[in-house]
Amino acid sequence: IKVRQGKLVGESVVSLLVDDRKEISLNLIAEQNILRMYSEPEGAEVIINQASIGKTPIDYTVTDTTIDYPIQLRKDLYFNVDETVHFSNTAMLRLNYNLEPCGRIEILYQDDIKVFLNDKYLNQVSNVNVVGSAFSKNRRWVIDQLGFSDYRIRIEKENHQPFETAVTLTPNQPNKNITYELKLMNASVVFTSNAMGSGELRGTQLKRFRLNSGQNTNVSAPFGKYSLYATAPGFLPIKQDLAVFSLNPDPITIHFQRPDQIKAMKRSILFPGIGQIYSQQRGKGMIFSELAIVGIGWLINSMLQYNEELDTYNDLSDKYIAAGTVDEMDNYRHQLNTSHNKLSSYRNQFLIATSITLVTYSWNIYDITVRWPFE
Repeated sequence: IKVRQGKLVGESVVSLLVDDRKEISLNLIAEQNILRMYSEPEGAEVIINQASIGKTPIDYTVTDTTIDYPIQLRKDLYFNVDETVHFSNTAMLRLNYNLEPCGRIEILYQDDIKVFLNDKYLNQVSNVNVVGSAFSKNRRWVIDQLGFSDYRIRIEKENHQPFETAVTLTPNQPNKNITYELKLMNASVVFTSNAMGSGELRGTQLKRFRLNSGQNTNVSAPFGKYSLYATAPGFLPIKQDLAVFSLNPDPITIHFQRPDQIKAMKRSILFPGIGQIYSQQRGKGMIFSELAIVGIGWLINSMLQYNEELDTYNDLSDKYIAAGTVDEMDNYRHQLNTSHNKLSSYRNQFLIATSITLVTYSWNIYDITVRWPFE
């Protein structure tokens, strides 16, 4: 038995026997209409009024048959279904959808690159999403809802060579993950020098090259920031910071300078050998420095040992004077003689070390002053 009053309805099932009489009571409620949805294949997510209600096959209870219902079906690697359904007065409405397969391209995400799909900037392509956390190394662009066809991917980054690749999506290979490596553009850097020598560019890569006096030296280097190190025999080394961000940068002139004798003398006065090292006489300078270090070290060590032994000698002298027997006096006298010999040895070492230090220092000053190798 079904009773309807306006939009309210009530139903009940009653069984009657012969000569039977029953009374029933019905509660009238708003009539429910069922929207039943199927898809092939199953498992498509159903979204109604922008709210997910589950996956197909599924029933949806409709309470208002006077309005339109926007329905969306989403399934991975299948084209989306978007339509608007108007419910009729029938108690159940069945919808069947045959989902069409599609393709997808995934590209590793970077903030500072531009991606083009068939020469169209990715920001202008529909169905593109960035998947993954901002802190994840696997963050990527996902270009979805693509038909099975051939595509061309182009990736650009400032100061880098563009990356291009062709992609073919097929039913057997609907998903393609694009990996890429962007290489810095190369610039041809031209060096000129006033002396023969060698140079290094240290930065994005390490580039070594030879320098010829009055001639150009071409060096191919990727874009980036570099430190230039250049040396030439008899000249002061050069260090310079360079920024190479042009395919044809301006020529770079390396002007080597001779060491200054006054500066060298000041350094040699400060410590032996430093002036020679400054004036590019490294071997000679190292000899002077090592001799000075040996002489000063020996001098200090002999002086410390002399003072220590002098304390011992004075202590033995006091014990010798206080000795009460002949044997004690003989013992302390023997020890005093030994200590005295050590004092003489340390004093001689001190004199030798002082001589080595003074000769080294004097010869170092003479060498840097009189035997200056440059005109």
